[in-house]
Amino acid sequence: MGVDVNYHIIEEGISNVRALVFSRNKGKVFLIKRTKKDRPVYWTYPGGHVEDGETVQETLEREILEELGIRICKVEPFMNYEFEDGSKQLFYTCKEAEEFERVEPTGPEFTTPREDNKFEVHEVDLEEIKNLNVLPEEITEMFCFKYDLD
Repeated sequence: MGVDVNYHIIEEGISNVRALVFSRNKGKVFLIKRTKKDRPVYWTYPGGHVEDGETVQETLEREILEELGIRICKVEPFMNYEFEDGSKQLFYTCKEAEEFERVEPTGPEFTTPREDNKFEVHEVDLEEIKNLNVLPEEITEMFCFKYDLD
């Protein structure tokens, strides 16, 4: 039985949650490829800002629907991460809910795209995350360790 994240209390200073989202296509996960002006291309995990009054579950459901166009289930805590600037994010694992149809993403990254800040959703083989520049690196290393990706 999974952890109930509906009542997960957001620690002070945590404003974002992200997740390694497993696709309904076996062995695949969703990642976001980011291309920003004056910065090397990098990849990241879907998720985003916790809005006032939202639980972790509600934030992940909203953000992942906005960014990936999918619904999720089996949300499990993975780890807390503190960046060099002192900001904190919570990381989770979850799965794409198979009983729902995929829809077009509706987040601002898609409704008002910018040439200097590209945002592309990709389904990649889980094994590939170790070969991509997925940030934060420490989270990716922990995912690789957890899923025995050499």
